[in-house]
Amino acid sequence: MAVILVGAIFVGGIETVWAGEITPRRGPLPAVRYNADAVHLDRGAELGRFNMGSTVILLFPPGQVAWDARLGPGTRLRMGERLGEVRDPSTLAS
Repeated sequence: MAVILVGAIFVGGIETVWAGEITPRRGPLPAVRYNADAVHLDRGAELGRFNMGSTVILLFPPGQVAWDARLGPGTRLRMGERLGEVRDPSTLAS
């Protein structure tokens, strides 16, 4: 999976629970890759936050996620709401 944190023009900063603030106040944004094995989050735990709001893009391989059926264009979400369920990779057809 890939998580892309997109900061809009007036976002004060982006923070993750494992690295703290990851966007500098001024200057170019650093390209950072994290070792997935080094980051562990409990189910429903906070991943990070935008200091003033913005957008998160989640990317998964095809068929990897069973998205909640109520989701669609214009659906409003609140922090902590369920988006779907990650399927067990051992049960997916190759």
